[in-house]
Amino acid sequence: ANSALFDDDNSEWLGWTPSVTGDNTKIGTVRMWVYKADTGRGVLLSAWHDGGSYSYLEFSASDQLEFRQSNYGHVYRLVTSAVYRDIGWYDIQANWDTTVASPGADDIYITVNGSKVTALGTAMYPAQNQETYWGTQIIHGVAAVNAANFAGCYIAECSYHDGVSIAAT
Repeated sequence: ANSALFDDDNSEWLGWTPSVTGDNTKIGTVRMWVYKADTGRGVLLSAWHDGGSYSYLEFSASDQLEFRQSNYGHVYRLVTSAVYRDIGWYDIQANWDTTVASPGADDIYITVNGSKVTALGTAMYPAQNQETYWGTQIIHGVAAVNAANFAGCYIAECSYHDGVSIAAT
């Protein structure tokens, strides 16, 4: 009841624009179960302002997980060293807290199947108190970013938690 199948060949995705901005865009968590149905690039969750300003979590073209924000240049960017080519279910979560003095690996991170990903090919962290696009009054996408870069997957129990960084379980 809390899931959807997205066919990237049919450009399927869900979009939502919050009617008000969340309480705290500096701290949050996004989490979902993903059944990866094919390999290659596919945006899982996104908050899109314009072509150079966005936040998203995706499988990259090389099947790595990537969690990033850009304001016409990267603000934060995490890319896993591991590749996720196996067809099957993944429990994926991304957390951020930019309120700490110098945000780093303990404050902005990805978990897969309950384990924090520490092997990163790219790790770029934001400045203190950096606002994110998550939970703001812009288009948020599930299985795409602004009707592009579609993911071929099954997504279940997708959630956004405003103002709280939830520990992985």
